Amino acid sequence: MAQSQTGGPQLFPPELSWSSSKVDQCNHNSFQITPASGASVASAGTNIRFSFPTTNLMDFSKSVVNFRVVCAGAGARAPVNASYLFSRLQVLAGGQTLCVVNDFGLTEWVKYVGSDAKPCQHKHDFLATTMDGAGGKLLANNPETYAAGTPMRFSMNLGALAHASPAIVPLDMLPSIEFILTVAGADVLSKCLGVAATGSPTATAPQLSMPNPAAATFSIEDATLVASMYTIGNENYRAALGRRLAETGSVELILPKQMTVFSSSWTGSSRFSYSSHCLDRVHTVWRSTAAGYAYNVQKQPAIVAGGVILPFTGATSGAGMDASVYGAGLLSGAGSAEYTSAHQQLQFPSSAAGVNGGPVLGIAAGAGGIVTPATKFNFSGLTASSLNYRINSALVPQFDASPFQWAALSAEANEVEKTKYSTFASFLHNYFVMSYRLSLPNSGAKPCLSGMNTLGSGNAFIEVVSGGQVATGNYDSTSICESTSVVQIGMGRQIVVIT
Repeated sequence: MAQSQTGGPQLFPPELSWSSSKVDQCNHNSFQITPASGASVASAGTNIRFSFPTTNLMDFSKSVVNFRVVCAGAGARAPVNASYLFSRLQVLAGGQTLCVVNDFGLTEWVKYVGSDAKPCQHKHDFLATTMDGAGGKLLANNPETYAAGTPMRFSMNLGALAHASPAIVPLDMLPSIEFILTVAGADVLSKCLGVAATGSPTATAPQLSMPNPAAATFSIEDATLVASMYTIGNENYRAALGRRLAETGSVELILPKQMTVFSSSWTGSSRFSYSSHCLDRVHTVWRSTAAGYAYNVQKQPAIVAGGVILPFTGATSGAGMDASVYGAGLLSGAGSAEYTSAHQQLQFPSSAAGVNGGPVLGIAAGAGGIVTPATKFNFSGLTASSLNYRINSALVPQFDASPFQWAALSAEANEVEKTKYSTFASFLHNYFVMSYRLSLPNSGAKPCLSGMNTLGSGNAFIEVVSGGQVATGNYDSTSICESTSVVQIGMGRQIVVIT
């Protein structure tokens, strides 16, 4: 060990270390696990249960759930991000809850929007317009479907388990683990090409569909869990664990990114309470409930502001809309387009006229007799608007934060350079996540439990407050408390979960 000038030990970071560790007789393999129910098809509300192996070591971070998606109904499209097809996640160990996440798809979407992750096709990180993930054409009113015999399969990680520390866990130290996914309802789907405002297909005027909740459904087929497993032939690792258990009585499994959801109708503010020994972040999103734009009714995809570069050919452009900047166009092969599901459209809750106007249908026909749907968005009145958290009576941040400032605040909270948006318009119109961090940055390999501890005080009382031109209706607000749980593992597969 190196010595400092004062004579004490100098601990070098890993980047400067020339040493290596050695584990003898290590083997890796992957195993495919079918659902305990044995069902190959799962529809809305159905639970898909997987039982983990009970021996050897499993890498939670590299294990995934694979499945096919079969959509039915004219123009049906799966949502962006494959995990959005599931409404609930529950993990049990010997019947005891390790984690449960309601509104699971939304929480995973918020994590994705708050990250700098690159799109990945097998995770369905796009909304198909005219070509599906397997290369097939999606024209007219064809649904996006990957039935038996098609090459495309989607995958998702294990939710909170994917972020466990350590990532590789000896399963023979834990009670038998059940991993349970609940399939979401059909309202997470979109309806796309060839469906006119009346809900009937037309060859001459393709446009975004209007709400038609009964028209499209989906099922999850042939779900499997691919477990990444290790065996270690020598006894050094087991012996070290045994010594640790003898000395301390337990070892700890850290489970960050536990997501607890609070939803309510937005009235200009929202309030809830939460108890945790380690509250790391708070996220809040808004989704429209206005007539014709309600997120929880199956409808057209949402145009990403700035994601469509097409010349505007209609008679009018709509107030505050600039087609070259904010986007307008068809769900067709022409131009450059980016879309998301209306169910996933996270908007700044503006009351300013012309903001978040959404698709405008019925604009006069342009070249070729095509009715052009457009999107309205402008920045009018937003500079004076503000959103803040009030946590146990303390305002955070300690100034009136504008929607533009939340772009930087949310990026800092999620420890990324920027969240998933390309322009301020798309941030406010499609990807608005209000995130605030209550813990130290935790980018290192070893977890640091530094989040707000409210167990002694009973609860953290959290309020979202607003000012300026912020709506007092027509939105649902969803706040997500992100916390860290600790699983204490003792002798004889005994566990204690601290949440």
